Amino acid sequence: MTKERTRRGTVRLLALCDNTSSSSGLGKEWGLSLAITLPGARLWIFDTGQTPLFLTNAQKLGLALDTAQGVVLSHGHYDHTGGLWALLERLQYKGPVYGHPFATRARYSLKKGSPARSIGMPFKALSQMSTFVEIQKSRELDDGLTFFTDIGRIPGNFEPVQGFYFDEEGTQPDTIRDDSFLLAETPKGPVAIMGCCHSGLANSLLHLREQTGVDKLHAVVGGLHLGYASPAALDETADILRQFSVEVVYAGHCTGDRAAARLSQALPGVIQGLGSGRTISFG
Repeated sequence: MTKERTRRGTVRLLALCDNTSSSSGLGKEWGLSLAITLPGARLWIFDTGQTPLFLTNAQKLGLALDTAQGVVLSHGHYDHTGGLWALLERLQYKGPVYGHPFATRARYSLKKGSPARSIGMPFKALSQMSTFVEIQKSRELDDGLTFFTDIGRIPGNFEPVQGFYFDEEGTQPDTIRDDSFLLAETPKGPVAIMGCCHSGLANSLLHLREQTGVDKLHAVVGGLHLGYASPAALDETADILRQFSVEVVYAGHCTGDRAAARLSQALPGVIQGLGSGRTISFG
């Protein structure tokens, strides 16, 4: 990362769908989708929510998603890939779709006393996705936008992967190795963009530092999967945000209201909400 590259122009993030809405005219759902606009109006889509809602909201906002340079999948769960079929079918999107190889695998959630629930990418998307580009480890997708996956897991660090399996019988645990995040270089500093953060925020940011040397972030944006996190896991999350001198966190989707409130107490003025329609400019 160089100073020359971070000075090139404003990077904008627009929440196309989230669990809450920042605008009365936009829908919300359990899911996440972000539009990332790089300098030169180069558009990227990060996740596609659970349904075509992200398309509906984008149309209301006047954003033409069929012009995107690429679609990036943070992992293969339905609430991040469920709307992909609509982009492919309705808008006839022909560009690349990037993700870890495991993003296309069948996967299930198992809870005691309940039948197995399929939570993988819907077949309707899988059957139409002819431009899937598999990525392992990391890849620079565009000037100043890098994809990281195969995130190292440090024993003892929080990682919300309990109850996930590759089979309905629950014999093949799924640790969600396809969990991924993006790093955007902006004039305000590096910004980490999370989908569900199944690797845990501490593991993700420590992996980033190990791979790139980045040890300070301007912002973290997205889902942190802290809804059922223990007090120790929340303390770990607050500690890693301090360690990386994160100035602002735009927390959405699976972060959880209780966790956001606890983090707000630990880090006054740092934690903000996301919500469908929220625009964040880094420039």
